Amino acid sequence: MVFRAKSAGRGAGQSWIREQPIVAPSPEILARQETIGSSTWQLELWPLGQQILADGLLDGLALKSGGLNPFFTGKFLMASSGRLGIADSHLLLLVETLNESREVRLAMPAGLTAVGIPPVKTLRVASHPFAPLSLPLVDTSDLAETCERFAGLFRKAEALAARGLVFEDFPHDEASAKVLVEALQRNGLHVARDETSRRATLLPGDDPVAGQSAKRRRELTRQHRKLSELGKVSLTVATDFWDSLVRFEEFLLLETRGWKGRKGTSIHIIRKTAAFARQAVAGFAENGHASIHTMRVDNQAIASLIVLEADGRYYPWKTAFDEHYRTYSPGTHLMLSASQWMLQQPGFRFADSLAAENGWMDRLWTGRQTMETLIVSNSQKRTSTIRNVLETNHQLRRVAKGVLRRDWNSLFPPQAAPSREIPAE
Repeated sequence: MVFRAKSAGRGAGQSWIREQPIVAPSPEILARQETIGSSTWQLELWPLGQQILADGLLDGLALKSGGLNPFFTGKFLMASSGRLGIADSHLLLLVETLNESREVRLAMPAGLTAVGIPPVKTLRVASHPFAPLSLPLVDTSDLAETCERFAGLFRKAEALAARGLVFEDFPHDEASAKVLVEALQRNGLHVARDETSRRATLLPGDDPVAGQSAKRRRELTRQHRKLSELGKVSLTVATDFWDSLVRFEEFLLLETRGWKGRKGTSIHIIRKTAAFARQAVAGFAENGHASIHTMRVDNQAIASLIVLEADGRYYPWKTAFDEHYRTYSPGTHLMLSASQWMLQQPGFRFADSLAAENGWMDRLWTGRQTMETLIVSNSQKRTSTIRNVLETNHQLRRVAKGVLRRDWNSLFPPQAAPSREIPAE
């Protein structure tokens, strides 16, 4: 397939336009297997870019994946591609071909990257603070066969299997994750699994408000009463496309005015990140899969929460609040309200907080999901090497955090220490 694009230039004082052929990206076929039923399965590695994603390559698979990972859908990857500086330069696909029909059965963005200290080059599945989930998009209509085919072809692709494949932020308890890991092990691949955290979750039948202690409920009631003395308190939910876009800009302003803005890490301050987030939210909102929850005092926004949804699975993505109201815990009040809203939605199945362990979400949601780092290769030695360098890296990171904390406390004794620029919730 050849596309034609116009390029403009200037010569001899005169503008001119000519057409230049652009060759469509093509995959590297890593492994191939023909079946008795005349279908052919291929493991393909594609360069990840706007052109391939714009063709809707992943749209069909996203509909069949049961909302397992909304961050690996075509629209989200289009928004993030080339903007976040992450190792997601390729798209690893499992494709089944029958006659003239091609069906993508499994997909994950990944990049060859050096992990750990000393660095070891391996293929790492994309996972980052804006998308802390590395479970592949999988066709759940025939989950067992899809995982079995992937595992067999991964082992057959010796160069790839020898490099190894790393999944960070991999959900240990997810049913499809278990099927995938079992298939990898059954096909003789060497798998290492290390638990990294336990993430707060919300399940049908949960009641976050009732789950609070009596003392905490009294405190929340007191805060709400005090807040009402400042003006009319209201909680709104935007699900319409245009309303969501307006509320998103409101969210950006709130975040910029808070501790992230002072630290220079808010979405709005970094231009590429703002463009990514805007496009990502618009992509979800376009089909009614984004909601933006806002808490107001006299129509002034004091807290905002962006929630993404895919097939009954909800993901509180980003939150921000006005620090002038922090003593009233607006973020907590808003999250409790949003939790009740999610539980009341038709087809609600699950909500993943996407939050770090031991954070404020642990006090609101009682469900837990074990997250892990999963390492796969065709050699026990390679798997162990990757595992060891990752562990060394994590240990060094913990030591560095401890040193920074110690130095901060030595410079600013507790009684005189300024705000650490972290949210109270």
